Amino acid sequence: MVNLLPHLIDMPMSLGDHLEELRRRLIVPLVALFVFFIASFAYNGQLKVIFIRPILVAIDIIGEEKAKAIGLEKPKDPTDLSKWRPLTAFSISESAMVSVSVSFYAAFAATIPVLVYQIWRFVAVGLLAKERQLAFLFVPAGIMFFYTGALLGYYWGLPYYYAWMLEWNANDPVAKTNLGEAYYLDSFTMMTVCAGVVMDIPWLVMVLVRIGLVTPDQLARWRKLVVMINTVIASVITPPDGSSMVAMLIPLQLLFEMGLLASRAMMWFNRRADARAVLAEEKAAAEAHASGQQAEHGNAHQGDHAIEHAADHPADHPADHATDHGADHATDHATDHGAGDQGGHASGQGADQGQEHAADHPAGPTDEASRKEDTDAGDGTGKRTDGDHG
Repeated sequence: MVNLLPHLIDMPMSLGDHLEELRRRLIVPLVALFVFFIASFAYNGQLKVIFIRPILVAIDIIGEEKAKAIGLEKPKDPTDLSKWRPLTAFSISESAMVSVSVSFYAAFAATIPVLVYQIWRFVAVGLLAKERQLAFLFVPAGIMFFYTGALLGYYWGLPYYYAWMLEWNANDPVAKTNLGEAYYLDSFTMMTVCAGVVMDIPWLVMVLVRIGLVTPDQLARWRKLVVMINTVIASVITPPDGSSMVAMLIPLQLLFEMGLLASRAMMWFNRRADARAVLAEEKAAAEAHASGQQAEHGNAHQGDHAIEHAADHPADHPADHATDHGADHATDHATDHGAGDQGGHASGQGADQGQEHAADHPAGPTDEASRKEDTDAGDGTGKRTDGDHG
């Protein structure tokens, strides 16, 4: 697929390189023009029949009687205009020159898209992406407007223009009308091109507004100046009479008003698009900010949780753990050394404590009396036991 929006890099080029690039771009349209010219010249007879059609429609508009007054008659077979000769060649070479001219104009009309595309490829390298998009939208639109205007002029404008001129000549009591072939071709070409250019007025207004050269409000304030410019244009491209000038002025002014209205609508849509883009950017920024705040809140929540956990479990836990670990270690040690060691150790400690207590508290008379009573009691007990046995 042909890349209509080339993403090219504007590399530094010398003047010679630019000229070489321009020459290379112009070769293609020239070759296309030559090919189209050969094809058109091969059918120059059919092209001549096509370009005299507005005269036939003009005769239908003014009527056969007035057409006969100026020496024009309708063809017997309107579908076959090859034998109808309403034009006059005033020189021996005029017909040949007109054939070449008709063929060239047709070839050039077919070459315009090729020429515009090659120029676009040459210029697009130095444009920004947004400028390339605007050019891609407006340049084809300008070409289509031109062709539309040319077709409207051919099917509608020229027949009424020629009808008005033929009727004027038919009402002239002293003049005889001869339609020269070369003159008719020049008139036909000028009027067709003018119709195409005039149809580009709305497009031109929209382009001037879009690139920021003027605003719709400024054009509205300059309406009187625009009317004066349109009046000058109408007086140049129409015959020197007031009615034809007014008939041309009205479409010119209407096309300007259409362009002004279309430019207002275009700028309104652009403002809405810009507003939507700004809202989208603000929404994206807000979402990013909210995500950042949520992440910060999560980190802060984790920090608070850690602080609360530390408050619920103070730092003396390691000491308790060490105490418990020591107790467990002592239990394990006692199990390993057995209960006998503990008993022997306890007996030894009891004996040492008894010796120390005896040294600190010597035996007194009370102790001796107590021992004597115990002895007597033991003897009595023994005597009773003997008596019992006897």
